Amino acid sequence: MHRHIQRIIYQLHPLRISESLSLFLRDETFGGKLVIAAAAASLAIVNSPLQEHFSSFWHQTASFGIGPWSIELELIKWLNEGLMALFFLVVGLEIKREFIRGELRNHKTAILPIGAAIGGVVVPALLYLYFAPQDYAIAGWGIPISTDTAIAIAVLSLLGSRIPLQLKIFLLALAVADDVLAISVIGLFYTSNLDVLFLCLSIIIVACVYIFRAFLAKRLLAVIGLGILLWLTTHFSGFHASVVGVAMGLLAPIPSRDKEISTPEKVERFFLPITTLFIVPLFALANAGFVFSPEPFTASLHIIIG
Repeated sequence: MHRHIQRIIYQLHPLRISESLSLFLRDETFGGKLVIAAAAASLAIVNSPLQEHFSSFWHQTASFGIGPWSIELELIKWLNEGLMALFFLVVGLEIKREFIRGELRNHKTAILPIGAAIGGVVVPALLYLYFAPQDYAIAGWGIPISTDTAIAIAVLSLLGSRIPLQLKIFLLALAVADDVLAISVIGLFYTSNLDVLFLCLSIIIVACVYIFRAFLAKRLLAVIGLGILLWLTTHFSGFHASVVGVAMGLLAPIPSRDKEISTPEKVERFFLPITTLFIVPLFALANAGFVFSPEPFTASLHIIIG
């Protein structure tokens, strides 16, 4: 395991974007296997006598901060909204590099996964509305629109070199765009306590990061502070705060030439093995389990079709 982690870190030197992304996706095969194993373990635990203990563990609360400046969440939310923001940061940085000097630098190529993501949101919602009863169930149209990016990338990684690099990049961008759209839809239409003030503060922070991105390029502590502040305002606004990772990754100032490693690329290289070998498998372990029963399957058949 230790040698494998060292090999990942060594190979991630971003000399060329195509090589870096190729190594990322290829080495992710090991992480993909971990994710599948964690998901299988989650299914086994949830359908065993340990289910109550497992659920109780993830729903116990933990707080961070000092006095009134603290935030208390269940462990499952710290994982899904906190640690997973780091995963989305890594993915966002990968996609940003592709936009700057990779396969997505052509605008026509970049539009394709975005258009596909829009279709991946609209079509399932319409199918759900078509099959759902026209009463209480119609409000669930947002359920089938989301794509779990972490699991999707894990499954993609298992294919290894059997699919072209261009297709991997397309699917990676598609999964992230679809996830961001789904989070936005759910945040706008399904959040009963949407806080407009914190949402506006989040937008202002994003605008500041974009405007001063050149100034922030080598000021890592300032970027970390803004990232934490953005995470907090996004969380308190009612949106799923993991989307902050994508925003910070896409806003990162990636140089158009790769003569030296930029600060965002150093951050990516640092967090990649952590997200691959720890955060994403832990996410699968905590979230992939469900109780096997024929009744829920029958009731949700129209969702599966969508």
